[in-house]
Amino acid sequence: GVDERGLKFLGMLKERTELPIAAGFGISSREMLDGLRGLADMGAIGSHILDIFNQEGLPGVGFFIRECKM
Repeated sequence: GVDERGLKFLGMLKERTELPIAAGFGISSREMLDGLRGLADMGAIGSHILDIFNQEGLPGVGFFIRECKM
């Protein structure tokens, strides 16, 4: 899951701003994105997508993004 300290930090940010919040260090699954629900407006999953692309190509990336779609 997502680091507890990171979740607390996101909670503090959410209380102090109305700006959209993106979170994404080490996000690699739908479950991790679900853990951000209510604390972040979007999840950044860039490095994991690059890993999938290098291993499975565009079809793998497409599958992963569809699985993560909120």
